[in-house]
Amino acid sequence: LNPPKWTVIEVKSENSAWHSYITHVQGHVYKLTFDSTGKLIDTAYVNYEPSDDTRWSPLKSFKYNKGTAEKQVRDAINNEKEAVKDAVKFTADFYKEVFKVYGEKAEKLAKLLADQAKGKKIRNVEDALKSYEKHKANINKKINAKDREAIAKALESMDVGKAAKNIAKFSKGLGWVGPAIDITDWFTELYKAVKTDNWRSLYVKTETIAVGLAATHVTALAFSAVLGGPIGILGYGLIMAGVGALVNETIVDEANKFIGL
Repeated sequence: LNPPKWTVIEVKSENSAWHSYITHVQGHVYKLTFDSTGKLIDTAYVNYEPSDDTRWSPLKSFKYNKGTAEKQVRDAINNEKEAVKDAVKFTADFYKEVFKVYGEKAEKLAKLLADQAKGKKIRNVEDALKSYEKHKANINKKINAKDREAIAKALESMDVGKAAKNIAKFSKGLGWVGPAIDITDWFTELYKAVKTDNWRSLYVKTETIAVGLAATHVTALAFSAVLGGPIGILGYGLIMAGVGALVNETIVDEANKFIGL
């Protein structure tokens, strides 16, 4: 038998307090359902691959594998709880590091972005661009071409593999659960946007790779970019403004004020 690469998958249901998961043991796939207290209330076959051995009994296999299936699911649940706990701490430590390096107003800006992004989808390209363009002149009074070159160089030296792991942690720490996206091209577009002051391509790329992407995940992308290299205080403000435009205009406005300090 060729077992799937996954071990446990949660089956989401918004209209139920129960939680269901599917897992596989020796080629047999089971669905396990737990009530709100964590008590196992049902185990059933989803699918299985029959054996060539004519003596094989599905019922005997079910009884034998049930305990293993339950253990796999409970282990996965506990591992996810620990991962969330670690991710929340990772995000809290990020805020502390921002405070330490860039100051209290920078920390407040990061927390504002995270708060404003909750429960929202990213804005469309034109709305995001309109918000950024509104503040562009003021931003450029503080950030010149030489500054942009230095910020872009810091982004260019970023370890993309490490950044991807940080994005996953930030997303989980901020409460977003969803599929991962390929961020290599996204960071390339961020680099170009910072260097050229043309943000349209970044917004188009974001919309292309993730239509309907949660704004919280964009926040995770911004945080990872900030954490990825020595971008400096102007780079911090610029990235928060540019990426923040995908969330709402409030972030761009506050980032503009931060840059103007």
